[in-house]
Amino acid sequence: MARRLQRITLIALAFLAFLAAITALIPQGRAAYNTALFITQVVPALPEVRLFQPKVLRQRVEVMTPEGPRQADLYRSGRDKPSAGVVLFLGVAPAGPDDPRVVNLSEGLARANLVTLVYWSPDKMEERLHPPDIQNLVAAYRYLQSQPFVDPKRTGFAGFCVGASFALMAAAQPEIRDEVAFVNAFGPYYDLYSLARAIGARSRQTDAGQVPWEMDPLTERVARGMLLSPLPTDEQEAVQDALESGGKEPAGVSQEALAVYRILAGGSAEEVDAALVDLPQAAHDLFRAASPSQYLQNVQARVLLMHDRADNLVPSWESRLVYEALKAKGNVRYTEFSLFQHMDPTRRLGWWETAGEVWKLFRHMYAIMRQGT
Repeated sequence: MARRLQRITLIALAFLAFLAAITALIPQGRAAYNTALFITQVVPALPEVRLFQPKVLRQRVEVMTPEGPRQADLYRSGRDKPSAGVVLFLGVAPAGPDDPRVVNLSEGLARANLVTLVYWSPDKMEERLHPPDIQNLVAAYRYLQSQPFVDPKRTGFAGFCVGASFALMAAAQPEIRDEVAFVNAFGPYYDLYSLARAIGARSRQTDAGQVPWEMDPLTERVARGMLLSPLPTDEQEAVQDALESGGKEPAGVSQEALAVYRILAGGSAEEVDAALVDLPQAAHDLFRAASPSQYLQNVQARVLLMHDRADNLVPSWESRLVYEALKAKGNVRYTEFSLFQHMDPTRRLGWWETAGEVWKLFRHMYAIMRQGT
């Protein structure tokens, strides 16, 4: 069955690539051709195809940000003509620079004539949300625009999970918002309050209403760090001890510490909403500074949203909220997938459903690849 699926899907992609090659003299044809080959490079179930694609150059570079120098990886095809470009920002605890998934994705974008700058945040590597990364991304975007092999008018952002939310917020900054051509946001959260509500209530919103949600351990770790860090050390320890014992609420602590405990321990949506009000002021400041809901009205770029329907790190409803906030602008697209497990296209499906998912992926990625032609 798996081999049959590979053959059918590969034949379909080869046919698309053939049609695209026939029309390669027009931008739409080149974009379709690049899209079909790109998908074979990032979907493990498909044999990788590389036809008439350039060798990719990879270079470690240093980007000067408001917080000082930061590391990034630059991928490009080496073509002489200036190409479109994208700043890629991964989520918290991202795969490292040499992870095959990161390399395959970056090389695939570069082969499609999208110069790709992968920005690395020390705070994201340590599972922390860091609002100054918004301005650091602006600096990375300016760095990308300044390269002689990049067309500055065809540049944008792409991000995954938390990185997708930060990409949206960076694109809204006044110094660049009128220049950013596109943002591809895969699995973003819309608002840290709504995400914290899902975490605390252990439920997510769907078309059918609230349903139980089993969150990933990474989401739980990030939530703990985000909510505990504003508390004094002794209260952090008291809340941690109470959570690990699974018993009573911690005694002799502040109302803010109790609120943190009640969210992390879990409760009804009403109980979590009440606890959110009592969070430490530093937590409220972080929630506002790092929530796309506070920035989306200033986004001028075309926004392409993707989300795993069953995502257990960030509920897919968060992307729907982003879409609803932007749809009045008329320049947003949302695609929901069953093929992905969070960010990896590895969920096992029937061959017909997989073919449909690959077609959806083709249509979505085509909109991005058009930037490179």
